[in-house]
Amino acid sequence: MTSLSAITIIIVLLQIGSIPSVYAFDSYDVSFQTDSITVSEDVGMISISIDISGGVGFSTIFYSASDGTALEGDDYSLPVTSDSGMSGPGAVVRVNIISDDIAEGAESFTISIDSCSDNTGSDVCSVGTYGSITITIEANAARYYVSFQAASRTVSEDDGTIFIPFDINGGGGVTNVVFIPVDGTAEEGDDYSLLSASASGTSEPGGVVSVSILSDVIAEGAESFTISIISCSDNTRVEICAVGTIGSFTITIEANAGAGAGQDPHFVVPLLSSDKLCYSMQGMANFIFNLVSDAFININAYFVKPEDGNRFKEYATFLGDIGILVQFKGHKETMTKIRISASDRSVTVGGSKTIVKDHSVDLLIDDSSVVVRMGESTSNKKTSSVTVTVVEPSLAFEVSFVNNHVDLIFADDSGVSKNCHGIIGQFLHKEAKVINNEHININGRYIPVERLPVWDFVNANDSCLHAKAKGGFQAEGIIEGKYTDYIVESLFSPHFYYSKFKEL
Repeated sequence: MTSLSAITIIIVLLQIGSIPSVYAFDSYDVSFQTDSITVSEDVGMISISIDISGGVGFSTIFYSASDGTALEGDDYSLPVTSDSGMSGPGAVVRVNIISDDIAEGAESFTISIDSCSDNTGSDVCSVGTYGSITITIEANAARYYVSFQAASRTVSEDDGTIFIPFDINGGGGVTNVVFIPVDGTAEEGDDYSLLSASASGTSEPGGVVSVSILSDVIAEGAESFTISIISCSDNTRVEICAVGTIGSFTITIEANAGAGAGQDPHFVVPLLSSDKLCYSMQGMANFIFNLVSDAFININAYFVKPEDGNRFKEYATFLGDIGILVQFKGHKETMTKIRISASDRSVTVGGSKTIVKDHSVDLLIDDSSVVVRMGESTSNKKTSSVTVTVVEPSLAFEVSFVNNHVDLIFADDSGVSKNCHGIIGQFLHKEAKVINNEHININGRYIPVERLPVWDFVNANDSCLHAKAKGGFQAEGIIEGKYTDYIVESLFSPHFYYSKFKEL
């Protein structure tokens, strides 16, 4: 009786593992319960179960992590790389999910079972059905969304600083929004500048982006660029917002409208092909340049700076006084000298000065050779002008008064010779071969052009071949030679580098 009880006690002790030195383990399997799980970014510490099948006693499971789109140390961490358990309860992998509070998509990584051993250190287990598990971390829902109120806007080149509103939906406190400009045909620094790369606002009313539109007074078409929202954060500097419906905003800059030969100055010259050639030449203020030089006529212009307060003051010049010499050879020799002054809106023929009256028609000269009339401008109904008509050979042009400068527009240039020269004259009544609307061949020179609206008031919707200068504002590559080749000493001097005027 005594020996039987002793045997029973020894068997019970062996079954509960209290005498491990004499216990022999069976082989067992270890496996995750599934191959994937999804958790929230703000879940914190998670526990992933490992099942232990077969065997008796404690088993130690060793495991490791492999980065996917989620990175160890940034998005998650493994405090330990092993855990012990036994058949039934199993073992547990503990993973710390790190909330980085950045607006982003779902990210994932993998944990794999590497090995396992019993409490004697023997590796007598095998990996079961699920030897690895993929953990997908879903990003926290954004507290708020930032979006532009519209996707685009068209502005004028002279609008100065513009404000682009954006909305903030949800969230609380102050939100700092960061933007980035992306050049299109408009370039940062030349056509616009972002006054700040970030702006602050609050949920209702939102905020604004400030952009300065730069007026470059260069002949060009509409240009555009884009501003995009790239990030946002609350007043604790935590980035837990997302871009809403409209994350980018396109601004189209329309070129300034001009008139005739005004602003920088712009020149509009009729060509024999029924096209117009448009180009600009800044020249130099307080210098006189030749515009037209032919055997019978010479036209010079005094270049002036704009009035104080004019938005073009830093860059532009305008046409001030115009000096015209007209001469003929025939049964009598005549020379007519005409001066048109922008400063006091006067016309001086010979020594006789007349003030031009608005919206009236007065005949100053009609000697069958040249006609000078004053009256309402045909190109700008709001102002007055002087028209000069040379009867033979045929030439007619209008000088309109605009503020403190004048515009010069040709109505008839059929009488000029093929040798006519000057800043304008070299293009008058000339054949121009247009090549794919990208170049013209004129006077044997190839000039790059772009077909855009014309500048003048009358034909604002008309097209014009806008010539492109090689650089700067001096019509380089458009006019023959350099702009300084056209400087003359006085308002009635016909002498310059390319002069064609023949003095009697």
